Amino acid sequence: MDTNSNPILKLAFFLSLILNIHSLYGADSISTNDILSGQSTIISASSVFEMGFFRPGSAQDYYLGIWRLKDTSRRSVWVANREIPVSLASELRITDGNLVLYNELKLPVWSTNLSSSNTTTRSVQAVLLDSGNLVINDKSSSSSIPLWQSFEFPSHAWLPGAKLGYNKTSDTRKILTSWKSLEDPSPGLFSAQLDHTNNSVFIQWNRSKNYWTSGPWDGNLFSGIPEMNRNAENYYFTFVSNENESYITYTMTNTSTLINHFEIDVSGQLTQVNWRSDNGWTVFWSVPSQRCEVYRACGAYANCDSNEESLTPCQCLMGFEPNSPKDWELKDYSGGCYRKTRLQCGVSNNNTTVDRFLEMTDMSLPENMHSEEASNLDECESNCLRNCSCSGFSYGSLGCSIITGDILNLKQLVSGDSRQRTIHIRLANSEFRMRKEFQRWKLYALLFGVIALVMFITFIACFIYLRRRKRAAIKQGNFDNNNRLFCVWEMWNKNKAFELIDSASKEKFNEDEFMRCVRVGLLCVQDDPNDRPTMSNVMLMLGSETASLPSPRQPTFIVKRSISSNPNNLSHSSSSNNLLTDTLYQGRQSAEFKHL
Repeated sequence: MDTNSNPILKLAFFLSLILNIHSLYGADSISTNDILSGQSTIISASSVFEMGFFRPGSAQDYYLGIWRLKDTSRRSVWVANREIPVSLASELRITDGNLVLYNELKLPVWSTNLSSSNTTTRSVQAVLLDSGNLVINDKSSSSSIPLWQSFEFPSHAWLPGAKLGYNKTSDTRKILTSWKSLEDPSPGLFSAQLDHTNNSVFIQWNRSKNYWTSGPWDGNLFSGIPEMNRNAENYYFTFVSNENESYITYTMTNTSTLINHFEIDVSGQLTQVNWRSDNGWTVFWSVPSQRCEVYRACGAYANCDSNEESLTPCQCLMGFEPNSPKDWELKDYSGGCYRKTRLQCGVSNNNTTVDRFLEMTDMSLPENMHSEEASNLDECESNCLRNCSCSGFSYGSLGCSIITGDILNLKQLVSGDSRQRTIHIRLANSEFRMRKEFQRWKLYALLFGVIALVMFITFIACFIYLRRRKRAAIKQGNFDNNNRLFCVWEMWNKNKAFELIDSASKEKFNEDEFMRCVRVGLLCVQDDPNDRPTMSNVMLMLGSETASLPSPRQPTFIVKRSISSNPNNLSHSSSSNNLLTDTLYQGRQSAEFKHL
């Protein structure tokens, strides 16, 4: 029968797909026919941990990981496909008794790699526990021991209940390995593991160089971590060593209020991080306590600043640049720096191009140093110049020490540190010319900046001065020829004073009353006090229509022009040379008015 022509069969086929192959939303396990893909996740039974696909930082690729359910940033505590990122079209499913991650091309990129001889696909189930442990169980078996668990394969985080140790039977180790960078969970250079020979925890660089140890376990704590006593009420550490394995584990006594774990950071420090809903993840404790104590924290030809408040702990030396600026932006400084200009040793015999040295004070002595016979600083410098593998030297109370090869573990020490030394870094001669040129341009930039600042301040001062002057002119605006009083006087003389009223409001005013008010106003500003009416006369003038009002004279604070060209005609000369009036405080007699 053709299923394409039968809608009932189409519906049955669709329902079978839904029932047998479905994505998970909120379940705590993955069974035979389940698929975890896209934005779907599984959540532990008590909603503590969540597993799904996440993107670290601004990375474009996805990884399968486990994180705290409350943490919206999805800071993972375990990553499956650390070295092979996938897209969101990838799928996690159970195949042949194994939990397998397939990419968008349906190719396997990660698997639990279990032998399927003793299990069947239908009996296998993957469960995410409230401890953050992902386990694979055989439902057909009565054994409570899981077939596989993520706690046996830690990435960078050490959760409560997980082990850090060594399996003597299988010769395998449970090791914490840092991320390469904040956006790349692939294994980095730093790792933390248990040394089963002396029962201590140590941190390594590149699985070869130990740079921190906890000291041996004394039955209660590690001798090199005395602060473990202060946290005894919150943590309980257990050290186990038998014929099969040696491991250290811990539990938390107060899981209701404390959410934290240990992890090896990209900086090479073993940290204890706490989570709070209002502040996210913060570092509570770390070893080594100073990031500059991490071996090769800044890589080659870089200086590590011991000031813990510094936002950029690593700086390339003069004449060097980061090998990978992108990694440095992501706080991965381990790649170090490269020399911008090749040294002239063995290349040129011209004395003018001989290499020179940059003096750096208050520094720690780097690696790869050996003593040389030298009676003074100049002789020590000459010894270094003759050796093309010499990258720097130090001369002091300990004599002459030559640095060969890459300059590593260089630290800028804080003031007062007894380890402070002066070292001399070998650079191409052209670097100093460029430095001199740079300093010259820096001086020019500083000079131009000062000039620009002075010009700006001058501009602001002039602007403020002119603005204040303008305000003062506005405040004194009644004392120039363009003021309102002058306009009133001019309009009065031309018998056009009524035109001072806005045309839209003229109908509301009586012309005779308005002209009377103008005349009284002009009389009140007369220069001669005897010509000014008293308040009683003003009331009489304004209140009586029959009062005969004298004609006002031109106000004296208006410049009067001579009517006659005769300079001897003083009666028409200006009454004020400085445009000011002088008010005399004396009594006045009331003017007489005629009543009609």
